[in-house]
Amino acid sequence: MDNVEVLRERLSPFQIELSELEPHLRVDDSEAILLLVGTFNEGLANETSDIDLLLVYPRGRYVRGLSKVESETAKAVSPVIQGDSSFASDNVLIVNRTLEHGQKLQITVTTEEYVVALQDGIVARNDGYREQIAGVAAGKQRQGRILNTMESQLVVHRFYSGLVLRNSLAAQRLRARMPLQEAADSVAIRGTSALQILSLDVKGLLLSHGREELETVLFLHNQMLLHLSSVLLATVDNITPGEKLFFRLLKRHREEIGTSIVSDVLDRYAQAPRFAREDPGGIVPFVNDVLGRARLSPLVAAEYANWSDEATYPLFARRR
Repeated sequence: MDNVEVLRERLSPFQIELSELEPHLRVDDSEAILLLVGTFNEGLANETSDIDLLLVYPRGRYVRGLSKVESETAKAVSPVIQGDSSFASDNVLIVNRTLEHGQKLQITVTTEEYVVALQDGIVARNDGYREQIAGVAAGKQRQGRILNTMESQLVVHRFYSGLVLRNSLAAQRLRARMPLQEAADSVAIRGTSALQILSLDVKGLLLSHGREELETVLFLHNQMLLHLSSVLLATVDNITPGEKLFFRLLKRHREEIGTSIVSDVLDRYAQAPRFAREDPGGIVPFVNDVLGRARLSPLVAAEYANWSDEATYPLFARRR
């Protein structure tokens, strides 16, 4: 097993012995990649946190409970054991277990094929953004965005940030196929897209209803701050979709993101009701100011600038 001492250090503050977890780290495929992910890996766990693992089976496997069609040539593997509860989505199987002393363990199971497809999809989307930015510069009409899903963001985040417990070389090989910066750019573009749509919602709400819709304005404010936090974290290659960690992660990366930026965002969170009541439209220039000061990558900055230009924004173009 890889990184045993690091794993032991992550568990020790919670009086969890490695020997208690060890049976659950044994995988029925010697070529599978196993990573510690989630709050224990991030150093943000507390007494109620689950222990999260990511298990990636190599190509050519039939994963019981996940794979839809059994192949005669594929090796069958079974991540679910007696006593587990599990549920599957299209490409991920979630397996829940309870350790001897009551600690919850959650294993996200997927395949190398899915990780590769996510990497290729991210690169293709980003290449599409680059082509469209170049096209707009040449006077072409802007096309719509295609955004990544939250499930894919979770898998990519965990695969790149997790502590490898088994098959480090295989994990390095897969990670080397795509720089993490590509995934961070994709997440940041998702966030800036949401911010621009929410900005239109705020403006439209104030034009049609004015200040009496305080609850709705406050909801939109908080949504914009949430997506803004996601964009800021992506600038330091942290692409977690775990919104409950945003405050702690912003504070952890305060110096890298910018001390004044993080302070301004946290202050806005803390006083959101007052800002929504006294300056309901102020969230839009606030977000634009923060993004103007943030260290956005060239791709994200260019993509945001193109969509902020009314001449290339289909919503505005249709209204003229």
